Amino acid sequence: MEKKPLINRRDIDIDILSELIKYQYNRLHSPYEVYPKQEKFIYNLHDVIEKGGVLESCENKLIFYGKNYNSNIYEWAKDVLWYGRRIGAYKTNVRK
Repeated sequence: MEKKPLINRRDIDIDILSELIKYQYNRLHSPYEVYPKQEKFIYNLHDVIEKGGVLESCENKLIFYGKNYNSNIYEWAKDVLWYGRRIGAYKTNVRK
C-alpha cells in the first residue's frame, strides 16, 4: 500500500480519524483542563505515534498529565508558550 499524507487519503475510517483528533486534542496542554485527565480510546494510537507500533483496535485508557493553571491564562502562556516552547511544554505527558 502506498503511503499518502492523511489529508490525501480517501479511504481512512472515520472512527480512526475521530480517535486521532481526540488524541491530538488531549496531547495539547490547556489552561482550562484539570490534570490528570483520563480518556478512553478504542485504538492504540499512543503506541503507534510514540513507539511506531501497529494500529490495532483495542480499548485502552490513557492518562494525560500537566500542570493545573486554574484558568490563569497569563501564567499558562508564560510557562508553556514562552519559556516552555523549546522543551515542548505545550504537550501533556501520557501514561497508560
